[in-house]
Amino acid sequence: MADPYATYATLRADAPVYFSERHGFWALTRYDDVLSAMRDWETFSTAQGVDIDDTGAAYGSGDFLEEDPPRHDVLRDVVRGYFVPKHLRSHMAEPIRAEVRELLANLRASRSVDLAQDLAWPLPVAVGTTLLGIPESDRELLLGLQRRLADRTPGTREMPPEARAAASAMRSYFESLIRRRRAHPRGDVVTAIATAAPDGRPIRGDAIGLLFLLFVASMETTASSIASALALLAGHPDQRDWLGANAGGIGAAVEEVLRYESPVQVTKRVTRREVPTHGATIPAGAEVFLVLASANRDERRYERAGDFNVRREPLRHLAFGDGIHHCLGAPLARLELGILLDELLGSGASFELDGPPRRLASHFIRGFAELPARVS
Repeated sequence: MADPYATYATLRADAPVYFSERHGFWALTRYDDVLSAMRDWETFSTAQGVDIDDTGAAYGSGDFLEEDPPRHDVLRDVVRGYFVPKHLRSHMAEPIRAEVRELLANLRASRSVDLAQDLAWPLPVAVGTTLLGIPESDRELLLGLQRRLADRTPGTREMPPEARAAASAMRSYFESLIRRRRAHPRGDVVTAIATAAPDGRPIRGDAIGLLFLLFVASMETTASSIASALALLAGHPDQRDWLGANAGGIGAAVEEVLRYESPVQVTKRVTRREVPTHGATIPAGAEVFLVLASANRDERRYERAGDFNVRREPLRHLAFGDGIHHCLGAPLARLELGILLDELLGSGASFELDGPPRRLASHFIRGFAELPARVS
């Protein structure tokens, strides 16, 4: 968990298609191979889940990430319009900026802070609840449950009991909220989900899994990207200071953070047919891990791929996947991270780590649970 990138580099060089006899999975680690697999949903299916463990099963039906077309397309279309970049910029940019300013004002009240717990995690939960129409009064409850849901036990592929309990509590919460919106509709995304009729049929229980997915997806990767950005800029003060004086570079910096520290390190597929590649044959029915974080450090695509450089000319990366399963919330994550960096660095703030950070104990998310720092 501390630094997987040397392992990824070895795999790219020596075993670009790798089979783990111990765990029974295959892994693809080079950019072109991962991109090709993500675009070929007919061969590399998500219908048996996209997580290393069974996290997606906790969401229940309605999670379109764990569906192939046509059902994937029908469910995704229920909410697609709310995540179009133009819609997000017009409806969410100002609420995000207001929330960022409030969180930063709270940080200024104390020189010693935790950039993960006081900024990276609260921001996306505030934004996600605002976007979806979840009551503001429930933010702390959902943030606590989400943090428990994300925690894993290193060395095992199963969800720990605490995570399962958190998932059950969150599902019960969303079920209750869906029921209330059906009884008392509002002009929000929760109501749109609750009353949807995809493919001409009432959505019924699929609404719960769909809302669960959207909430988790709107928070977890964004919180991880924000924390990674802050840790990277604290460790590269020259680049932080350059961005503070060159706000026009923030868009490229956001892409570099996402490339360099992919919030989702790995996603799973299951093959529907044999796949010959690099002198090996992946059999039909095999679990294949697409290592997004390795693809984003592939020397074949990126010059000096192991260097963090906010002034790098952006090339398309795979932090949010590709193909039909490209992350629906990617524009929202980019918007949040860009506004946060603009407000934080534009204020002339200086920050440095103040004690050892603690990474999330996760099979597939790379982020921080704790990031103690001093801010001035």
